[in-house]
Amino acid sequence: MATDASLNKPKTLQQGHPLQESESKYLDQKDAMRLSTARNTFGSFLPNTLEMERSIVSKIQRIPPLKSSNLSFELLTGEAYDLDVHHVFDFDSEFSIDGHRAMEKKLKMK
Repeated sequence: MATDASLNKPKTLQQGHPLQESESKYLDQKDAMRLSTARNTFGSFLPNTLEMERSIVSKIQRIPPLKSSNLSFELLTGEAYDLDVHHVFDFDSEFSIDGHRAMEKKLKMK
């Protein structure tokens, strides 16, 4: 009995679920719709101000060994009101106590 060599090859993975792409773009589409509605209602000043606030707040972080919660960014985007698995379980495994090494790593000194 001959075996077919193609049976031993792993099959390529199929594309994900049809809704997977839609779900991954949901927050971006929701945000674009909210900014578009604000632009139509209040003019271009409000969406520009919101984008500027988000860019400023997203750059604020703690020193490297301390984990930043980004609460202000979550409040601006509306994510603070959503409960996710990452809010319950801490998946951050790169926690270190040594602040000096963490800063040197961040500033690429070593």
